[in-house]
Amino acid sequence: MSGSLRGDLFDDLQKWTKKADLCMALGTSLCGMNADQLVTKTAHRAMSAWDKRIKKSAQKSLGSVIVSLQQTQYDNICTLRIYAKLDVVMALLAKEMGLTIDTHMYEPNVPKELIVRPDVFIVPYDENGNLSKNTKTHWNLMKGAKIKVTDGPGTGYEGIVSGKNEDGHYICTLPNQREGSISQGKVLSKYMLGSWWVESAINGNAPKLPDILQGPHSVY
Repeated sequence: MSGSLRGDLFDDLQKWTKKADLCMALGTSLCGMNADQLVTKTAHRAMSAWDKRIKKSAQKSLGSVIVSLQQTQYDNICTLRIYAKLDVVMALLAKEMGLTIDTHMYEPNVPKELIVRPDVFIVPYDENGNLSKNTKTHWNLMKGAKIKVTDGPGTGYEGIVSGKNEDGHYICTLPNQREGSISQGKVLSKYMLGSWWVESAINGNAPKLPDILQGPHSVY
């Protein structure tokens, strides 16, 4: 396996690796990827908390939970290990927590004043896709909109919004972004942009938009 995480996503991984008090690894083989450290370091914090010599504040760590059918190399350090299918475990957990699962298709909750027209939204980001306190732009996700990737191995790649799938998520056609692939930047591929991004963007929850409009921007 090869490739790299977007810089902002890796920073987020590092932050949560240091502060997480509970980590659930669901359906992964934990075969040695960089993200495995979130499981191992959270587990080790919990193991250290069992040592009476450490400060009481460290005892808040609950450790890691691994749920999968396949044995992993970290089974011996997790707090809880469940060998079962995820659907079964999650259904039992939802029942235990008294949760009702909404089966309706998700739709972003967007105030009318932030909708310029269908699939075009006013968001607190500048023309480069960076979160801004002083600038707002139009984020155009209409079918046919020309877009440009803002970060990761495909930074600067240009493509279009091809439409939506049956669940309302946006489909983008862009040059292949798989780092190290012989097809990177050469072959067009389909990428899905979750519709939840719209709600996240209008609320300024992400430090950067995943894509921006090519060419001129409407700036406020």
